[in-house]
Amino acid sequence: MTIYVFSGLGADERVFKSIQWPYEPRYIKWNNPPKEYSLKAYATELAKQIQEKEVDVFIGLSFGGIMAQEMSKIIPAKKIILISSVTCRKEIPSLYRFLGLIKFPFLIPAQWLQKNPLIPYFFGIKNEKDRRLLRKILNDTDLVFLKWAIISMLKWQQEEKLPNTFQILGEKDKIIRPKNIQPDVMIPNAGHFMIVDHAQQVQDLIHQEINSLKA
Repeated sequence: MTIYVFSGLGADERVFKSIQWPYEPRYIKWNNPPKEYSLKAYATELAKQIQEKEVDVFIGLSFGGIMAQEMSKIIPAKKIILISSVTCRKEIPSLYRFLGLIKFPFLIPAQWLQKNPLIPYFFGIKNEKDRRLLRKILNDTDLVFLKWAIISMLKWQQEEKLPNTFQILGEKDKIIRPKNIQPDVMIPNAGHFMIVDHAQQVQDLIHQEINSLKA
């Protein structure tokens, strides 16, 4: 079973530390794309990390969910599992899309995006342990990549949900804002950081979808 995992924006496999996998996954490593790269071009670059011409499962967290979908247009996947992510541009709040169109994040100091004290609130973090993990991940994130990824994500043009996509959202996600979204599963009382603080529920759903491929 070939499983490739795309972590969140600038993050790495640390956010998946509480997930017990049914098969050993392979983690896609972020690298810094040229500023002019589109998401499609970046997916083409990341595709060099995949040896297969077709894979069983792509799993994408947040921004990684968008990249998993872009990758599936280059290397087909039997199943795409999205965690705290969107399936098309209309699921991105219209204000976010407008800010991406005018490239507003480029006007904000990168350190503010990285160290804003409100970030734990938007991620729905409620305890100090998770706050420290998020802070460590953000501190390790390249600021140039962070800005490029935010702009690219807000300008994403995918119009429709791709086939074989399974979307998991948290009911209280303050970043995705799932009010007008109909995911395959909505986890009650979960926020954007549910891969950590609702790990068991997310894990059970991942196992369910992977096992469905064997049926």
